Amino acid sequence: MNRHLIRHGVFLALLGTLSGFAPMLVTNPRMGLAAHVGGLMNALLLLALGAVWSEVSMGAKRELVTTRLLLAGAYGNWAITLSAAMTGAEEFAPLAGAGYGAGPTVEKVTLILITVAGACTLAGLVMTALQFRERRRPSNNGMHQTGR
Repeated sequence: MNRHLIRHGVFLALLGTLSGFAPMLVTNPRMGLAAHVGGLMNALLLLALGAVWSEVSMGAKRELVTTRLLLAGAYGNWAITLSAAMTGAEEFAPLAGAGYGAGPTVEKVTLILITVAGACTLAGLVMTALQFRERRRPSNNGMHQTGR
């Protein structure tokens, strides 16, 4: 178990829940709803990973990098989507942003930041998936074999 990820998962769940009020307060209510749902989904990801972290086998330095990538991706996704809801940016999510728009600089910065957040999450998940411990189970002849 990784209490650090669990603690951040709970905090992000709180932020995601509070951003459920965003649709009433932002320029683009659909994007505000997307921030709310995205915050809760990323919180669940952090909670789930924190709960099974004892099954992940990696050195301290790699664990630090992996958890930072996961946290940057989770918080970044929520914060960038919420800022897009406030500014009306729609380029990175054309369905949620349909009918809205921000200046070209805001649109490009938002698109770059959401891409970076997604890349952080993806990299953190790949690093985690590659480090899950393999369980050994006894075979019929008493030798151990790797189980999946």
